[in-house]
Amino acid sequence: MTGVIDRLQDIKESVLEDFFEDEFSPVENETWISRDAITALIRFSEAWYGAAAATCTPTLARGIAATMFECAPDELSEDELADALGEVINMIGGHVKLMLPRGTRMSVPTIHPTANVAPAVPGGRIVWCNAFDCAGERLAITFFSCGEPE
Repeated sequence: MTGVIDRLQDIKESVLEDFFEDEFSPVENETWISRDAITALIRFSEAWYGAAAATCTPTLARGIAATMFECAPDELSEDELADALGEVINMIGGHVKLMLPRGTRMSVPTIHPTANVAPAVPGGRIVWCNAFDCAGERLAITFFSCGEPE
């Protein structure tokens, strides 16, 4: 897992650059949480157990979706917001999955209307979390480890 954590910064940057027209920069407070938040979560299972989450403000989710769907932010449905944020974590998770033990499976993204997804990751402990600013909005990428397979 150490090699994966070392590569997360590069993976995060390559994926996020595809979705952000504005620059994004690290935020000092890695534990940023907003009351207004939306989170896309994927789970890893079989050969390795864990999860990855992308959490952001609804405004940033709308901006990501507008870029993805090439339309005005106010024209987007809630489903399109969820699809866009799910795609962000799916792309990050796909890169990470390539570095996990062979046989690791990755779920489809689930969407949670909260920043607190810990209850959705039983036994998970945070192994990496970075928060970013993009045009005054916040995004956090978090990875959880749930221990070794039984």
